[in-house]
Amino acid sequence: MLYTNAILFTPAGFVRGGFAVEGGRFAEMFAGERSGGVDLGGAMVIPGLVDIHTHGAAGADFSDGDDGGLRRMAAF
Repeated sequence: MLYTNAILFTPAGFVRGGFAVEGGRFAEMFAGERSGGVDLGGAMVIPGLVDIHTHGAAGADFSDGDDGGLRRMAAF
């Protein structure tokens, strides 16, 4: 699958271009434009970045400072 019109993070910094995915892996990255594929509309692509932050879970919020809520979230 081809993805175009992205801002890619590379060892040289951010580059406008696209990439191809085959078998669930990056098969090719390229700078510049290509026709076809899925237009990502300038979205930033940073391989390996996983956002794990959360504000709460299981009906509780970390901002509450409630011991019972913290235990429910940890168990969840």
